[in-house]
Amino acid sequence: MVDSLLIFNALGTQNAFRTLTSNGIGGGGGGSGGGGNGGHRLAGHKEITSDLDVSLSSNGSSLDSPPHDALTALSQLGLLCPDLATAAAASAGVPAPLPLHVRTPLIESRPLARAMGIKGCRVWLKLENCQPTGSVCLRGMAHAVRRAAERGFTHVVTSSSCAGNSGLACAYSAARLGLQCTVVLPESAASNANDAAVAQEARARIADEGAQVLLHGADWPEAHSQAELLAGQLGRSVCLLHPFDSEDVWTGYSGLVDELAEALNGEQPDAIVLPVSGGGLLSGVVSGLWRYGWVTTPVIAAELRTTNGGCLDGGGGGGVGRPCQRALDAAREQPLHSVTCSQDEAAKASVSFLCQHQLLTEPVCGAALAAVYGRHVGPGQLARPQSANIVLLVTGGRSVGLQQLFELAGSPLPAALPQQQQQQEQKQE
Repeated sequence: MVDSLLIFNALGTQNAFRTLTSNGIGGGGGGSGGGGNGGHRLAGHKEITSDLDVSLSSNGSSLDSPPHDALTALSQLGLLCPDLATAAAASAGVPAPLPLHVRTPLIESRPLARAMGIKGCRVWLKLENCQPTGSVCLRGMAHAVRRAAERGFTHVVTSSSCAGNSGLACAYSAARLGLQCTVVLPESAASNANDAAVAQEARARIADEGAQVLLHGADWPEAHSQAELLAGQLGRSVCLLHPFDSEDVWTGYSGLVDELAEALNGEQPDAIVLPVSGGGLLSGVVSGLWRYGWVTTPVIAAELRTTNGGCLDGGGGGGVGRPCQRALDAAREQPLHSVTCSQDEAAKASVSFLCQHQLLTEPVCGAALAAVYGRHVGPGQLARPQSANIVLLVTGGRSVGLQQLFELAGSPLPAALPQQQQQQEQKQE
């Protein structure tokens, strides 16, 4: 029954969940309480506001009021996952807050197990691309925004890279909790038309959630410095949220491990493969592993190679400058293997994953896929090489489209993906 509700295809995965869960989960529409039009303006900033009227619907209902039966079905199937604040409220006997993120599926991948070439190895995919905002960032930001609301803040300010995944997660959460939100993005010139289109779409998505979007600086460090300045200028009711160097963000990410423990019936995974940039996801996952006493589970941290080196060697991988100290500590305290790959390798891995699983992921997530496809995960890195359960976090992201992904991989965009073509041929027969 679960499989009948989950639509896993290249273009529809995020939209399927977004149609079912967007805006209605937290009550109120995309702009309710978001303060997009009534927010503060500062001289010298470019402001992006949305003139788009979101009219996507499910069975005739707008996203502002999704069908109640769909949400009920998701809840009954255990796909709506309350965050830590929900659990705390339940134990205290008070009404539980509405969830902001969903419990994501854990499915086995035979193709990736074959690609690893290790006999008896099983690979499990944690599909974080199924989050309402399309990426794992919602886990961390949802918890951070909720904690800000609980502390009495009415306005959150954050920064995000050009891809906008953490910024969208912040805006989405703030809108559902009735908080104003401002997101500062870099004003960097795109290297090509596809990059420009992706950046523009990211800004539009954030603005659609009622957030104010400001452009500043050539990269994320400059954008974040401006976010810090802005938060200080706006007063005591404003909370600055760091996208990855925050205890609240790490706590939100750590909930991933709770779901893994349940799905694997409490069995300790033999390795977790994840992408790393600023180190927030890594920090949260390691915290979750420690909570279960899984201090011997190896973590394979994969990232895109840059001219400055990698995140875990302090080189500022992923364009975020120096990673959070907590990630560097985790790299020393947990069995951890760092893997770097080129953008070309990551894009090719994402294309292979798309063709085999009908799931579209951006190249940052592709770095983790490349670690498996490229056999960077070997028997010596596993707790039980002969019967290993390896969990790969499919972190999603919306910074890439089909055409751009194939171009990054140096391949022409096919008329149909291999699996789709095979299905079409079977129908014709």
